[in-house]
Amino acid sequence: MNESTIYDVCDSFGLRSGLVYTGSPRWGPHISVSCPLAPINHGDWQDWNLSCSVSISDNEPSLARCFSFNCGFKGSFYRMLEQITEHKGAPLDLVAVLEMLAPTEKFTLKSKLARTRKILEEREEAMRRPRIASVDRDLMAEGRFERYANSVPHFAQPAGLQSRPARRGVWDTTKSVGVWSSRCVAMTASSSA
Repeated sequence: MNESTIYDVCDSFGLRSGLVYTGSPRWGPHISVSCPLAPINHGDWQDWNLSCSVSISDNEPSLARCFSFNCGFKGSFYRMLEQITEHKGAPLDLVAVLEMLAPTEKFTLKSKLARTRKILEEREEAMRRPRIASVDRDLMAEGRFERYANSVPHFAQPAGLQSRPARRGVWDTTKSVGVWSSRCVAMTASSSA
């Protein structure tokens, strides 16, 4: 159920609603509403605290969770609306709203199968697409370091540093200062201190 549909349902059922929360990547966006089951389960029959949270989803049924200690409902928002409609004696206007929501919000095997098929088709499509080579922005081409291969930077010259080739894997930790190219040129101090 999308955001505008949730607001319309809240208006139809006489529920107060809050703003949309972006939520986390795991839980997604949701809206706080007054719990539809408040007249049955809550001490506050109007639920002024907006203790129910309803998920917003364009392609999945909306889920609801009431954070009230007395209620604690957790499940389909559609099922929650069905329960309160039954409690109120099934007024025709609320039954009409439920019938409008049933094709997209009711949990049935047919709707679940259709959603699963859609997910599998999207994954298959993603596997067929050619992969684009990724470029890591933190890596630099080795050719960019060629100009530093046999030179000592100007800031290192007063310290008496010189460049000399070193074998790969060999590193003198007592005298070395750094590696300046892919050829593994070690910078060592000219003095033996």
